[in-house]
Amino acid sequence: MTTPKKPAEATRQMGRPVSLGNTGGDLASDDDHKWVHVATEGVYLGYLFPFAFTPATFGEMILNVRAHPSFEAGVDGVGVADVIPWDFEHATKYEDAVPVVGVPAQGWTSDLQTRVGPDGKLQLWAYTRFLETAREYINSGQYKWASVSADLDATDPHTSEQVGALVFRMALTNIPFIEGMTDIAASKGGKHI
Repeated sequence: MTTPKKPAEATRQMGRPVSLGNTGGDLASDDDHKWVHVATEGVYLGYLFPFAFTPATFGEMILNVRAHPSFEAGVDGVGVADVIPWDFEHATKYEDAVPVVGVPAQGWTSDLQTRVGPDGKLQLWAYTRFLETAREYINSGQYKWASVSADLDATDPHTSEQVGALVFRMALTNIPFIEGMTDIAASKGGKHI
């Protein structure tokens, strides 16, 4: 794992913890943001290849989302602009789906942060606004969890520098590889304070 380097185009800063409003219940509109549990620290050997999510990995992911050209911090430092797209079941990785029906975003993540879970493991959370179809599926209980897609040894496209772990897509799923995450509908939501 490499340590992230500072690209010329962006200043990388670690996300600071923020207080959350807890609106609970349904997501009502495209403007509603929700913190969503997307990954948990650990070593995962049962995937196509073994990998680990560590505190350093999560730190690199936060630095890289904040270095993205679309990232825009709000007055409290939490991202407010669309950066990481969401789809259903990682549909954007299937090239044959794009020419026929497209793979429109079902939501957007604007920032990432870490929290310590009840088991003491670090968790990665995504500040996300879900679009109409995804909101409907979440509110009706048709989708419950998230799955993250990341490159653990990414290269900056402008500088060719190694920048470490980079989240490039997230998906709504009912069969996440990482089990035991907080249900999307049960997670704390609302605007940050």
